[in-house]
Amino acid sequence: MKQIVFIFLICLPIISCTSIPKYDFEQRIVLQGKNLPSNGLIKISASQRVYYSEIVSDNIIYWAAIKQNQLIYIRTSDIHFETEDKLSVNSTVAECIEKHPDSVYVEPAVCIFVQLENGWRACISTDLENIPLGAKIQYFYKTDNNYYWTLTKWIDYIQQDAEFPEETTSSRIMFLPAENDWHGCYE
Repeated sequence: MKQIVFIFLICLPIISCTSIPKYDFEQRIVLQGKNLPSNGLIKISASQRVYYSEIVSDNIIYWAAIKQNQLIYIRTSDIHFETEDKLSVNSTVAECIEKHPDSVYVEPAVCIFVQLENGWRACISTDLENIPLGAKIQYFYKTDNNYYWTLTKWIDYIQQDAEFPEETTSSRIMFLPAENDWHGCYE
């Protein structure tokens, strides 16, 4: 009987701790950032800029935009941030595409990105005409903006000599091999 009481007393704190709800990552960011002063404006879509706050969570710096207690955008280029599949801002664009070959999309006037399984997007190029395979991932972000194009549709669009969004003028997207990785290279 004493053993049962002893085991119960040892397990009680463990049971109590596990019953306390843990906030998920986004809830923690909202709680940390909702009363912080703004650091400035950040572009979160082709036509929208919002105020963001810099937040540190788990020793990683994030830029978070919170509206009505909802996280609408979060971004990081912190070298300590790593995705579940070990991608970071030290990973190359080629590595990212190799891990997620069918997940390359274009968010017009924002960037070319790779959609990751966990909701994060890896921005691989802010130049909507070039995908520099040897370059590093620029940043990771999550957004509530679901307006994006498949890479194939984007290439078709710009090859039709359509009206180009914002400042794009080239008629082709180029995949720049790692050894020739430089901006301004047009076919």
